[in-house]
Amino acid sequence: MTAKQITQTQAVELEANPGYYLEKEAAAAWDGASAEFGKQILLTGAWRSYATQEKLFLSRYRKGRLAGRPGYTNDERWWPATGSYWTRLAGTYAAAVPGTSNHGGGLAVDVKTKRAKGDPAHAQAVIFTGWDDPDRTRFLEVAADWGWADDEGRTVNEVWHLTYYPDRNKKKNTKPRAILQKGTKKTNDVETLQAFLNSVIDPDVTVDGIYGDATVSAVKRYQRKAGLTPTGKIGPVTHARLAVSGIKW
Repeated sequence: MTAKQITQTQAVELEANPGYYLEKEAAAAWDGASAEFGKQILLTGAWRSYATQEKLFLSRYRKGRLAGRPGYTNDERWWPATGSYWTRLAGTYAAAVPGTSNHGGGLAVDVKTKRAKGDPAHAQAVIFTGWDDPDRTRFLEVAADWGWADDEGRTVNEVWHLTYYPDRNKKKNTKPRAILQKGTKKTNDVETLQAFLNSVIDPDVTVDGIYGDATVSAVKRYQRKAGLTPTGKIGPVTHARLAVSGIKW
């Protein structure tokens, strides 16, 4: 599957992983799968610009048909923009020809395989430590109904690489709860949220249905406590965590 390439302005930031972007439908499916799974899946990559694709490719491939020579693999790829074949260096992982990547189309993510200092604890967020990692297995079982699979990752032996397949998404028409954030119009959902925050986070939170700075601050405190990225807004993943925490919408 070769994805149509998109720009960052055409992509959508993930609620489950702020700072990472995917194509609109893929983003909704990733956030939905993450919310259903109940933990954050820590990422190292999602959408990639052409410049990033090019930099990655050039770090792993050399110009020419060099398969079989010392220091090279048998992976030869035609790069139309250069009018040449390129061969992958031994000891490196495969990379798509720039302009053809599913990352460039916003349809792929790379999951962390090593936990870094400052990452949320395992109870809130997971990495993939191997093909048979129990968290990986459980997540893929959930994610399959949302159109995410590791088919492409398996073909290139990348345990971390997951791809979105639109035609496999059984929940494409699932309507997510509305995102609540600063400026959201006065609603019963905001009052319910504030009442919950008032009881478990800050008794000074006013239950007035107005999503202002005080509510944003309390939401961030809740998200930190729950091991989520403190965005101050309630998207699919935070909705799911609130449900586990006992909120009654």
